[in-house]
Amino acid sequence: MIIVSFVIIKIGIKDVLPADLISMGFYLLSWGIFTLFMTIATISHNTITKLVFGSLTILSFTLAIGDFIGIVLLTKFAGGIGIITGLFAIYSAVGQIVNSELNKEVLPL
Repeated sequence: MIIVSFVIIKIGIKDVLPADLISMGFYLLSWGIFTLFMTIATISHNTITKLVFGSLTILSFTLAIGDFIGIVLLTKFAGGIGIITGLFAIYSAVGQIVNSELNKEVLPL
């Protein structure tokens, strides 16, 4: 859902102007607040889940700040955080599937 809404905001809809950086900043800030609450909710979960949500929170806030102040370099830095977040998420997914299928902890979570 976030991808669809992001694409709609970025490319715009016919006869509707695309979002400016301040609007995108508020949009990303709202996702940052949501992921912050989700991060707090993962305190009792495994380490990789904490890393996924923690890095996702940092990513959302970094993207929001980058859009608010208009520094492209900060937004590109956030892209690196996004790659790290994605790697955490992939490891988490693979670890859960492998550990579940083999009925033992092969990949520590």
